[in-house]
Amino acid sequence: MERNVRQAGDEQIALAIRKRRAELEWSQEELAKRSGLKQTTVSGYENGTRTPGPNALRALSRTMRVPINYFYGDQATRDLMREALGGQLDDMDDETRKLVEESAVSYIRLIAAQMVGRRPSDGSSD
Repeated sequence: MERNVRQAGDEQIALAIRKRRAELEWSQEELAKRSGLKQTTVSGYENGTRTPGPNALRALSRTMRVPINYFYGDQATRDLMREALGGQLDDMDDETRKLVEESAVSYIRLIAAQMVGRRPSDGSSD
């Protein structure tokens, strides 16, 4: 189900879709055709007037060969991890907290990559 109300992270999703499409050297029409979406829908996602729901994100993830968390960026992954760990993270020293955060992000990338059938990215840009 897609949303027409802007929320935090919508710009990140729009930017990620535009960036990955450009890396693949696809037009919006090509992405739409490959993912089973309409070109106007892809355009709306990229300019931030529409936000993809879970099914659209899965389709984009598979089509563009990226894990779903690619659309949210590492900060969103860290935020989710902080929420899951609650106050435990605040009780750690800086070095331990950074190690836990990096490990969680790596683990999430691995799981996401397995879900879309590709090798995990190390997070660096090629």
